Amino acid sequence: MDERQRAEVTDRVARGHADLVRAKDEAGVLRAVAEAVGTYAPALLELSYVHLDGERRPHEVEFVSWWRSGEVGEHPGRGQRLPLAGLTLAERWTAARSEPVIVSDIADDPQVVDVLRERGLSSRALALLPLYSERHDAWQGVLGIHWDTPRVVSAEEVALYRLLARTVAEAIAGERTLRQLRRALAENQALLAETQRALRETRAQQETLRVMLDHLPIGVEVLDMQTNARELVNRAGQEILGLGGQSDRVDATANNAFRPGAAEPIALEDHPVARTFATGETVRMELEFVRGTGERARLDLTAAPLRYPGDPAPRVVLLYQDVTASRRLELERMQAQEELLRLQAAALAERSTPLIPITRDVVVMPLIGTVDPERGAQILATLTHLGGSNRVRAAILDVTGVSCLDAAAADALVTAARAVRLRGVQPVLTGIQPAVAATLVAHGVDLSGVQVCGTLEDGVAWATRARR
Repeated sequence: MDERQRAEVTDRVARGHADLVRAKDEAGVLRAVAEAVGTYAPALLELSYVHLDGERRPHEVEFVSWWRSGEVGEHPGRGQRLPLAGLTLAERWTAARSEPVIVSDIADDPQVVDVLRERGLSSRALALLPLYSERHDAWQGVLGIHWDTPRVVSAEEVALYRLLARTVAEAIAGERTLRQLRRALAENQALLAETQRALRETRAQQETLRVMLDHLPIGVEVLDMQTNARELVNRAGQEILGLGGQSDRVDATANNAFRPGAAEPIALEDHPVARTFATGETVRMELEFVRGTGERARLDLTAAPLRYPGDPAPRVVLLYQDVTASRRLELERMQAQEELLRLQAAALAERSTPLIPITRDVVVMPLIGTVDPERGAQILATLTHLGGSNRVRAAILDVTGVSCLDAAAADALVTAARAVRLRGVQPVLTGIQPAVAATLVAHGVDLSGVQVCGTLEDGVAWATRARR
């Protein structure tokens, strides 16, 4: 090689080295190598990556790109990894590490002939440049240079290949590291986007749950039993309990729960929350609570255990409804019903016309309330029947409980007395009140044949004496 050729090679190597430094991808690396070795007219350049095992030793090889006739493209075998174990050529260049493996005439090396024939290549000479990065202390790959004719490689050319191997190894290491960083960044960005999306969905679900809980007509509350924190309380719960801004903590020592109507609070261990925490069972009962405003309210309360997946902290969920007004209405209804029953009993007592025998031949009919035509007919029927007895000699009509009497009622009483006389029984009228007496006189009621006594006691005494 003369001086001119040497200068041309040096210029090519310098340009190729500069291009390698600037190369940003595999295609740029192959173009730079093609420029650097262009003087030697290669037919094919192949770039392969080495993948390491867990101990950072060469484990697999993957063809990634090639250069042919000035064109760079993706290798057909890209994505397919071949194990290095047992590959003759791999054993050579991994053993050489920093030295190019030169096969000047492939026909003289049957092992290489077999390998290339299996790959469908007809190369006659081959140079393998191990790509080991000293800076990263790791294998990066191997660069194959193929020729279509046998050739003898000079010492200058071998030196060039050493320089190219080191430069390409560092360029590939940087490019692969950058690609890994980009891939990791893309994965992290995708993970971040997915996390943000999941976070937005979670927040939307939380907001939906919050709106739903705030529209429930019952109080909902979640208590963390380890920290005594009120983790959640809906709007109805805050209103029922009369909570102000301080609603995130629960005083475990305070007891403002009472059994309905009781003056003393229930024991702390009997509280539904404590019972649920101790037994793990759902507890329901009605209690009266002192609200934050100091007002006492009656609640229908249910306490149930709550466990979140992956969270061992014990919690209790409370559901409660303010039944103060409804229980007051129930009490008022019961009281009204009792009053109605009392009035009905009184009315029945007023409407009744009992005939009570006080001796074998004397009966008494005590009257209470008013005497209308219907009741007058009932009095007449009862008196004339005389309880089914034929021995009655005197029948006493006691009107002590009759506060007023109109003309029709007075006539009904007189008619009943006359009917009794027709049965051979002496009628006796007792307990006439002043207003009743005035009515009888005003209407000129004829009481002839009727014995009149001031009190029931006088009437009984008269009837008893008359019998003798």
